[in-house]
Amino acid sequence: MKTVFELTAGSAIFLPQGLSLHSDFVKETEALTAYLVFFDDDVIIDYLSRVQKTAIPEPAEPGHYLLTQGAVFSPFFGSICTEITAPGYLKVKLQELLHLIAWSGEPEAFHGLLHTRKRVPAKQNLRRLLDTVDLLQLSVGDLAHLSGRSISSFNRDFKVLYHPTPKKWLHERKLSSARRMLEAAELSVTEVALATGYENVSSFTSAFKARYGLTPSKIKTD
Repeated sequence: MKTVFELTAGSAIFLPQGLSLHSDFVKETEALTAYLVFFDDDVIIDYLSRVQKTAIPEPAEPGHYLLTQGAVFSPFFGSICTEITAPGYLKVKLQELLHLIAWSGEPEAFHGLLHTRKRVPAKQNLRRLLDTVDLLQLSVGDLAHLSGRSISSFNRDFKVLYHPTPKKWLHERKLSSARRMLEAAELSVTEVALATGYENVSSFTSAFKARYGLTPSKIKTD
């Protein structure tokens, strides 16, 4: 069923996982700025673990959460420093945004809506999914969810198609992609580490050296 929402200046809407979004911007002024933010499961789970005191039943169907206090959100987006690229900084800002969303409306309704993240997508063809999805920022848990499987079911089906474990296979794919990036010499070692899902350069360097016997910086200089 298609539902249409009209968002005016200063308003916002929160949609739970599992809904598709199609947007049409109608520009009435020369200065139009819109923000689209995605929250992954780790961010939501961390948020709920800090604020939720009692169990909240999950809504029967995915709903929405309409926000009209634009004065709250404009300063937030203005406070984001785009020069800081550390993943930890982004996680802190996403936590702050979730708190602002809850504070600006009805926290209990918002927390209940967050539980729709538990909805599992339809089961996907595993080989086709792994050939097409961008793997570099994903974990095994992310892949299991995208494929519409539990972790155990994903591991079992993966083993039928591939010899290594999902963790080892994903680790190898990320490192081989990192090597190609380094050999292209367009990104720094730090940028390659972040692009392939590593939170810091030291862990990336250790993993890369264990796999190839050379440090990432050595690959760039050769």
